[in-house]
Amino acid sequence: MSAFAKIHGYQYLRTLIQPLIKTMADKPPGHGYDLDPSKVGGTETEINKRNVEIIASSFLEIISSSVTVIPP
Repeated sequence: MSAFAKIHGYQYLRTLIQPLIKTMADKPPGHGYDLDPSKVGGTETEINKRNVEIIASSFLEIISSSVTVIPP
């Protein structure tokens, strides 16, 4: 099962997630995802929390909508 997942799942996930990663990387400088309050201030933590929620929601939506293309 592990070998199957590596062979078929890798490309499946890569195809799905690559656009999301590109979107994250294309954000302007200062757009962050760090939630550690010792590294970022209170206001920035809240903004970053919202950024993480948006990305997580997008990830779940991408996975949910891809059911028809899951490798056999």
